[in-house]
Amino acid sequence: MTYITTAEAAVILGVKHGSMFRLKGIENVRHTYQRVGHTRCKMYHADDIDKLKAWRNSEEFQAEHIAKKRSGGKAKRINRKPRPRKQAREHAQAVTRTASNGEKYTFIPAPFEVPVAWEWSA
Repeated sequence: MTYITTAEAAVILGVKHGSMFRLKGIENVRHTYQRVGHTRCKMYHADDIDKLKAWRNSEEFQAEHIAKKRSGGKAKRINRKPRPRKQAREHAQAVTRTASNGEKYTFIPAPFEVPVAWEWSA
């Protein structure tokens, strides 16, 4: 009875170790759990590696794999602090800037006006 670890199976299949956790849906793949130090390690039967390869090449795996790539790593963005919103134009203050020649310029933002086409007809 030869068993291989998930990490070894991942190397054989050419997937990241994290992708191996999606194996839960595969039927008829013999596995066991073995203690390595204090962690419980899932081991797959070496004879069932062909079933794992079939799963790796399945349409379901490929579709999910591509969808994950396209999601643009949302998981990383969830915990980021929100970017502060730009100040609304009507609340924007006049800004004074000094040019390189020493002259001072004051920028007064124009209030935002709704074009006539946008106005609601009563």
